[in-house]
Amino acid sequence: EINQRIHYWTKYADCIICCQFLDGMLRWDVLPVNTLVVPMDLFPKKEAFSNADGFNGEVVVTHTPNHRGFKGSEFIIDAIEKLRQEGYKIKLNVLEGVENKELLRILNEETDILVEQLIFDGYALSGIEGMANELAVIANVGNGDAGRLLNTYSYLGECPIVSATPQSIKEKLKMLIDQPTLRENLGKAGRLYVEKYHSKDTMYYLFSNIYNKIWYGEDIELLDLYHPLKSDYVKSNPIQVPVIDG
Repeated sequence: EINQRIHYWTKYADCIICCQFLDGMLRWDVLPVNTLVVPMDLFPKKEAFSNADGFNGEVVVTHTPNHRGFKGSEFIIDAIEKLRQEGYKIKLNVLEGVENKELLRILNEETDILVEQLIFDGYALSGIEGMANELAVIANVGNGDAGRLLNTYSYLGECPIVSATPQSIKEKLKMLIDQPTLRENLGKAGRLYVEKYHSKDTMYYLFSNIYNKIWYGEDIELLDLYHPLKSDYVKSNPIQVPVIDG
């Protein structure tokens, strides 16, 4: 039944919007990295950034799994325990079943690093909320075929998420804990990234171009809407991703 539906959509759809979940798709006409949108007024800018490095002060790491296995939670917990054994002062928040308003408050007021997930290749709502709150965010991004495609033909190269796998999470956490200035710079770049690619403005850009192409027959190459070399939208105000040393 799934196979029949996919072939039906592929044959008859006027426009297929694809993103990081490319598996099983036979065609796409537009290639954003991720189509989730958040209201920016829910995310006040940070008043101050912590300079804690795990020795001069405690670093707070937050993880918000809806399904622990799908997010690789056990690897995150294990990595933090190993860093604690090395002498690092780290507080870990594993937030499950928390109301969204309280979750956003913890992200904004009590968190230095958000670890979203380590298993699938991409990021979702938790990672976007972390970036909108100007946090350094860790997720498994850009390590598979979809990531390589989106780095080449879409705007994934502007994403300031620190990529990690179950095998590298301890190393990436240590890097961010050791470098509070890097955390701050990644957080600031993350908010700019969300404003550019996950706000109502980018949805207006996406759907106005689709409607103008399909309904009004304008000469618009939908596949180039997010091309890093051909898209004026992508080339305008490029996100400067901080250089990561480590």
